[in-house]
Amino acid sequence: MVVGYAMALPYLLTLYQLHLQFARTVDMEKLQSALIDVERHLDTLETVLENKLQRAVTMLQNAYGEGKQVSARIRASAQSVQMTETATRRSGISCDIPSLSS
Repeated sequence: MVVGYAMALPYLLTLYQLHLQFARTVDMEKLQSALIDVERHLDTLETVLENKLQRAVTMLQNAYGEGKQVSARIRASAQSVQMTETATRRSGISCDIPSLSS
Protein backbone atom coordinates (compact mmCIF):
# COMPACT_ATOMS: atom_id res chain seq x y z
CA MET A 1 0.00 0.00 0.00
CA VAL A 2 1.37 3.37 -0.98
CA VAL A 3 0.40 6.37 1.12
CA GLY A 4 1.46 9.90 0.30
CA TYR A 5 3.25 12.03 2.88
CA ALA A 6 0.22 14.25 3.31
CA MET A 7 -1.96 11.25 4.20
CA ALA A 8 0.56 9.29 6.30
CA LEU A 9 -0.16 11.01 9.61
CA PRO A 10 -3.98 10.89 9.34
CA TYR A 11 -3.73 7.25 8.21
CA LEU A 12 -1.52 6.29 11.18
CA LEU A 13 -3.79 8.16 13.59
CA THR A 14 -6.83 6.32 12.19
CA LEU A 15 -5.07 2.96 12.60
CA TYR A 16 -4.07 3.89 16.14
CA GLN A 17 -7.64 4.94 16.96
CA LEU A 18 -8.95 1.59 15.63
CA HIS A 19 -6.35 -0.21 17.68
CA LEU A 20 -7.42 1.58 20.84
CA GLN A 21 -11.08 0.96 20.07
CA PHE A 22 -10.86 -2.78 19.40
CA ALA A 23 -7.73 -3.96 21.18
CA ARG A 24 -8.09 -5.63 24.52
CA THR A 25 -5.62 -5.69 27.29
CA VAL A 26 -5.01 -8.85 29.21
CA ASP A 27 -6.28 -8.57 32.74
CA MET A 28 -3.80 -10.71 34.68
CA GLU A 29 -6.19 -11.14 37.63
CA LYS A 30 -8.95 -12.48 35.38
CA LEU A 31 -6.46 -14.71 33.61
CA GLN A 32 -5.19 -16.08 36.92
CA SER A 33 -8.76 -16.62 38.11
CA ALA A 34 -9.65 -18.45 34.90
CA LEU A 35 -6.58 -20.69 35.20
CA ILE A 36 -7.50 -21.54 38.79
CA ASP A 37 -11.02 -22.44 37.63
CA VAL A 38 -9.60 -24.67 34.88
CA GLU A 39 -7.36 -26.43 37.39
CA ARG A 40 -10.27 -26.94 39.80
CA HIS A 41 -12.45 -28.38 37.04
CA LEU A 42 -9.64 -30.70 35.95
CA ASP A 43 -9.34 -31.96 39.53
CA THR A 44 -13.08 -32.63 39.58
CA LEU A 45 -12.86 -34.48 36.27
CA GLU A 46 -9.98 -36.63 37.52
CA THR A 47 -11.95 -37.47 40.67
CA VAL A 48 -14.94 -38.57 38.60
CA LEU A 49 -12.76 -40.67 36.32
CA GLU A 50 -10.87 -42.30 39.19
CA ASN A 51 -13.87 -43.00 41.41
CA LYS A 52 -16.99 -43.53 39.35
CA LEU A 53 -15.58 -44.75 36.06
CA GLN A 54 -12.86 -46.94 37.56
CA ARG A 55 -15.41 -48.49 39.91
CA ALA A 56 -17.70 -49.25 36.95
CA VAL A 57 -14.82 -50.83 35.00
CA THR A 58 -13.95 -53.01 38.00
CA MET A 59 -17.58 -54.09 38.35
CA LEU A 60 -17.72 -54.99 34.65
CA GLN A 61 -14.51 -57.02 34.94
CA ASN A 62 -15.90 -58.88 37.94
CA ALA A 63 -19.19 -59.58 36.14
CA TYR A 64 -17.27 -60.84 33.11
CA GLY A 65 -15.22 -63.21 35.28
CA GLU A 66 -18.30 -64.53 37.07
CA GLY A 67 -20.11 -65.02 33.76
CA LYS A 68 -17.18 -67.02 32.39
CA GLN A 69 -17.18 -69.23 35.52
CA VAL A 70 -20.93 -69.88 35.28
CA SER A 71 -20.71 -70.70 31.57
CA ALA A 72 -17.82 -73.10 32.30
CA ARG A 73 -19.92 -74.86 34.96
CA ILE A 74 -22.88 -75.13 32.58
CA ARG A 75 -20.62 -76.52 29.86
CA ALA A 76 -19.12 -79.07 32.29
CA SER A 77 -22.61 -80.17 33.40
CA ALA A 78 -23.76 -80.58 29.80
CA GLN A 79 -20.65 -82.61 28.95
CA SER A 80 -21.21 -84.75 32.04
CA VAL A 81 -24.77 -85.51 30.92
CA GLN A 82 -23.51 -86.40 27.44
CA MET A 83 -20.86 -88.75 28.86
CA THR A 84 -23.43 -90.40 31.14
CA GLU A 85 -25.79 -90.90 28.20
CA THR A 86 -23.00 -92.37 26.05
CA ALA A 87 -21.90 -94.71 28.86
CA THR A 88 -25.44 -95.99 29.45
CA ARG A 89 -25.94 -96.64 25.73
CA ARG A 90 -22.76 -98.65 25.61
CA SER A 91 -23.76 -100.71 28.62
CA GLY A 92 -27.19 -101.39 27.13
CA ILE A 93 -29.20 -99.69 29.88
CA SER A 94 -32.18 -97.73 28.56
CA CYS A 95 -32.36 -94.15 29.72
CA ASP A 96 -34.79 -91.37 28.78
CA ILE A 97 -32.27 -88.50 28.78
CA PRO A 98 -32.66 -86.28 25.72
CA SER A 99 -29.52 -85.83 23.68
CA LEU A 100 -28.00 -82.34 23.73
CA SER A 101 -26.34 -82.77 20.35
CA SER A 102 -29.58 -83.35 18.39
